[in-house]
Amino acid sequence: MTSRSVLGLLAVVAVGACGGHGGGATPGAVPPAASATGAVQEFMAGVADSNIIRIGSAWGTSKGAAAVLGQPADWEKRVTVMQLWLRGGTYTITGDQSLVNDQTHRQVTMDLVRGGCTKTIPITVVKVKHGWLVESIDLTAAGNPEKPCAPSSSN
Repeated sequence: MTSRSVLGLLAVVAVGACGGHGGGATPGAVPPAASATGAVQEFMAGVADSNIIRIGSAWGTSKGAAAVLGQPADWEKRVTVMQLWLRGGTYTITGDQSLVNDQTHRQVTMDLVRGGCTKTIPITVVKVKHGWLVESIDLTAAGNPEKPCAPSSSN
């Protein structure tokens, strides 16, 4: 995948999960995580084992998980791009805080270590009826997976 095509796909992912009620449940989808941090852990577990349905079960909007709702219509492509952009490293959750005047969203930060480089990635997590889902993730903060920074560099 070229840098240009990756950036084009990133633009699509940057839009975030779109709401909607179309589509049916996807077999293999799992329920939302019990905590904001748990949602990020479930999302990253899907990234680690290249499980698109698991990632789509942990990613969505306040209306529900993309894999369950089938929304946005191209959710599988979007989570595939996220998986490609975030794979190949280790991560540590470094923060979990509520947003001012917003009990339905939390800001989780994680450090992604890849190729000797540590990138801090902000992740917005949303409360749903029975748990939490990753709503948006700043993939640009992760750096280019094809060109990890030099071992002595960070952020």
